[in-house]
Amino acid sequence: MKVILLKEVKNLGKKGEVKEVADGFARNFLLPQKLGMAATDGNVKMVSLEKKKKEKKKKGVLSGVEDIMKKGAKITIKAKANKEGHLFAGIGAREIADYLDKKMGIKIEAKMIKIGKKIKEIGEHVVEVKAGRAQLDGRAQLDEDEKGELKVVVLKE
Repeated sequence: MKVILLKEVKNLGKKGEVKEVADGFARNFLLPQKLGMAATDGNVKMVSLEKKKKEKKKKGVLSGVEDIMKKGAKITIKAKANKEGHLFAGIGAREIADYLDKKMGIKIEAKMIKIGKKIKEIGEHVVEVKAGRAQLDGRAQLDEDEKGELKVVVLKE
């Protein structure tokens, strides 16, 4: 019986692969445990479309990281702060990713921006943007890790 693996199965294969297995193994183990589904024409098409979407997303994310690395990007974010220069709300990876998407058209996932603690002071800060093995669906899809620095200038609103 042919099955499409929904999760990685030790000694059998990885998620999305189509494998030929014994009928009993499929009916008694893979299907009830939701580790696989029957490889019908419709299911195979659905899985291939899903793979294409993931590839497209991966290419978009990588191009965003490459843009930042090539440009040596510097962004300016305005935020509310008190007289001493302390921000009322910290600026984290999610806010930086949203800013890059809205203002510069660079799509990056927040988990790719490495920032120790949220930025809570007015001034210039350097954050690391990293794409590579651990960032893309938890699978080794790239040969090397790619890193870039992003300067974030925070001004009082």
